[in-house]
Amino acid sequence: MKYGSALIIDDEADIVEGLSEALSEMFDNVSKAQNGEEALDLVSNKDFDLIISDIMMPRLKGDDFLRKLRMKGVHTPIIFITGNGNKENLLSAIRLGAVEFIEKPFDIDYFISVVSRTMDFVKEKRELEKLQASKEGAAADKTIVESQKKAVGIIQVANYIKSRAQ
Repeated sequence: MKYGSALIIDDEADIVEGLSEALSEMFDNVSKAQNGEEALDLVSNKDFDLIISDIMMPRLKGDDFLRKLRMKGVHTPIIFITGNGNKENLLSAIRLGAVEFIEKPFDIDYFISVVSRTMDFVKEKRELEKLQASKEGAAADKTIVESQKKAVGIIQVANYIKSRAQ
């Protein structure tokens, strides 16, 4: 199954190219950025289904990028990759809403399985949101119909009283 678009952010060009090549089988479009500032510009102009970001980068670190992303109201799932997998980075990433945290170096098959699992979760979440919205819409429709029935009943009673008064 192919997904829409992904964004890869890393200051190491080899990693960006390797991950881009690996994800090209899963995504219709894979965009690339070398730092968080460049990525913020891309996110401002395009919606992504998934973001994969290094944490330790020059100009704008991954956790700062995610913080700014969330402040803009963008809730795209993000997977962090890092060569510095200390506990503080992990906790910061989780608090900010990262869905996964992968330490470098990693096996590409493991990476693909994490991306696949994440996208399956995203798909299920979106389907659940649609179902919930349709149920809420149906409940709202039912409420409207009930209100309309009451209004028609009130009009009928008013017309009856009016005809009896004449």
